Amino acid sequence: MAKLSTKNIKAGGDGKIPKTLSPGNHTCTINAVTLQEPPYKPGAYHVVLSLEGPEMGGDFEGFFISKDDESLGRHK
Repeated sequence: MAKLSTKNIKAGGDGKIPKTLSPGNHTCTINAVTLQEPPYKPGAYHVVLSLEGPEMGGDFEGFFISKDDESLGRHK
């Protein structure tokens, strides 16, 4: 009988560390808190947290600090 293990599966299949934080307990820096009104439901709001987790090492490539100005670099 064969066993199926998911312990060594890499997210995204490309071997890179994922850029998003998974649900759970994390120690993070809060960069911004915003309210966004979804276009499909007027009067409703989404609370959006822009978080930065701990430094992940040299191979990790985070999101750009500003998608409009890549010269600002990337988040840790």
